[in-house]
Amino acid sequence: MAITKIGTPELFDFSATNTALQLPTGPTSGTGGRPSNPSTGEWRFNTTLKYVEYWDGGAWRQIDTEATGNPDDFPSQNFNVNTYFGTGAARTIDAKFNEAANFNGASSGSQIFIADADVFSPANNDLSFSVWVKTSSTSGGYFVSKQDDGTVTYEWQFYMNTNGTVVIGIFTSAGSTIATATSTATVNDGNWHNVAFVIDTNTSITVYVDKAGVTNSSWSGTMSNTSTDVLLGAGGGVPSFRLQGMLDQARFFNTAITQSQIDSLYDSETTTTAATLDFPSGAGCFAAYQLDGDASDVGGTYGGVETNIGYTGLKFKPDFTWIKWRTGPAGGEHTLFDSVRGVGNFINSNLTTQQRTNNTTLTSFDSNGFTLGTDSIGYVNYNIGDPYVAWNWYAPTAETNNAGSNGATITSTIKKNVDAGFSIVKHTGTGGTGTVGTGLSSPAELIIRKNLEATSTAGVDWYVYAPVSPYFGYLNFPDAFNSGNNAAYSYNQTVPTGSIFNVGNTYSGNINNDDYIAYCFHSVAGYQKVGSYTGNRPGTKTVYTTDDGTSTGQNGFKPSFLMIKDATTAAGEDWIIVDNKREGASAPTKVLYPNTNASEDPYTVITFTSNGFTVGDTGLANTSGASIIFLAIA
Repeated sequence: MAITKIGTPELFDFSATNTALQLPTGPTSGTGGRPSNPSTGEWRFNTTLKYVEYWDGGAWRQIDTEATGNPDDFPSQNFNVNTYFGTGAARTIDAKFNEAANFNGASSGSQIFIADADVFSPANNDLSFSVWVKTSSTSGGYFVSKQDDGTVTYEWQFYMNTNGTVVIGIFTSAGSTIATATSTATVNDGNWHNVAFVIDTNTSITVYVDKAGVTNSSWSGTMSNTSTDVLLGAGGGVPSFRLQGMLDQARFFNTAITQSQIDSLYDSETTTTAATLDFPSGAGCFAAYQLDGDASDVGGTYGGVETNIGYTGLKFKPDFTWIKWRTGPAGGEHTLFDSVRGVGNFINSNLTTQQRTNNTTLTSFDSNGFTLGTDSIGYVNYNIGDPYVAWNWYAPTAETNNAGSNGATITSTIKKNVDAGFSIVKHTGTGGTGTVGTGLSSPAELIIRKNLEATSTAGVDWYVYAPVSPYFGYLNFPDAFNSGNNAAYSYNQTVPTGSIFNVGNTYSGNINNDDYIAYCFHSVAGYQKVGSYTGNRPGTKTVYTTDDGTSTGQNGFKPSFLMIKDATTAAGEDWIIVDNKREGASAPTKVLYPNTNASEDPYTVITFTSNGFTVGDTGLANTSGASIIFLAIA
């Protein structure tokens, strides 16, 4: 159904004076909140989120009157988890459309397995394939293949030579070559290229690079039809020739697609068409892989199985990027960058060191990702094939909050995302107590704050405010909150109110002329939850991301990112982070620790649910009687 945007708001007067069009109004939750038993089709004006919404029988849906984007897509437009593999060479971490699959090139490496079906055999029908590729490899590698060296069964292989040219080859079942076609163009220049092949059975084969084709019409042999499976990024039984690079938007066709259709795949594919199986229209696409965080088939028939795949690409230009070398030895620090401090400037959540600068680390924030340098310090792009994770936040609005604004007594520089409840705040210490603006519309519930310059023992910790008494703790230590007074004094022992937080004049709270950075968060219905719960080990704890934190609340969501800290166990527990990209979209299997440089560990006690998460028998996140804080993002 077409959607018409009303450009003249006066056509709809929902004010109380117009009884004919008057809507019920009220906040998202609390007194006068959403009806507990709404009728399907019921409309109202949400005074918390400032939009018209309706109940579709299962959830409240936004009527978008201010072009703020599809609410169902809001999380991925403001936060995303990326995983990638190191190269030691300068490169951009992005995607062609939304997200892209990353392959590590290692002999024991990554691949996507697609089970055999007759339609993948050109002996049964014509076969065409298209994919976008980005690589700088000089070792060659497979884009896709249907072969198995172990059993000497071959059908076809599509790969890049060591010189960057592209080859399509077809074979007899015994592995004898029937025909090959090789491009004149190269693709290993670190840019995105569309590569494609067309097998017009018993007539010709053509290889395309950026819609320019090279055809071979010479044939010798009978094309094979085997039970060999299809692999993206690898060739069966060829461990030394795996792809090191990225693939995006892979499509298979059971026809010999035309030059015009090849042109459309290069010129006209978009994020919208990528979600459509029948593109180009009528071309015979029977399987399509967006590679947006998984290997599912748009058509729902030929889903792939991933092994050691990374996914990169954002729907926004990040303003805060937190990177961790997942398998790095001691020294693989958590490395944090943001657009307020500027690229190349980094701090480490597990260290007490000052801000450092290295222009071989993160070198730019880009429209759909970020660019890394050669990484001479080894935290963000080191060792070919080593896995990394990057957590990315969007904060597009710049603001200077002058002293005297919104109750602030200290001037701050801010990048913020008010709708997403997140801001980056930088200020210079004044030497006394004071208040600093967050730029947010609600009080910050979680603040993670660091002095960027101090070198004294008392002046370098990461000080945290969180929504559980005793409120104040450390990011770089496993210690219980308020195990020392430093963190509390840093915030002047005061809970944030309105759009400000307080700073003290001791323990690095507000040292004169020292620069500070703070990352501020508050809950946003349906997107982000800052909360706490009480552990019940050895039982299983169920935690909800709903408005009121209960199973009956509205706006519960499935997390993609979850950071947890046991705030009260006297012996101290590590901070932990799990997410939906490091092996386990619904049941994470890997954990990282923001307060240490340790490699990720196996961790299988947390499960993401449709409206929260469950925690099993673990001391890290479910100690009996402990007060445990969390940040969950959809």
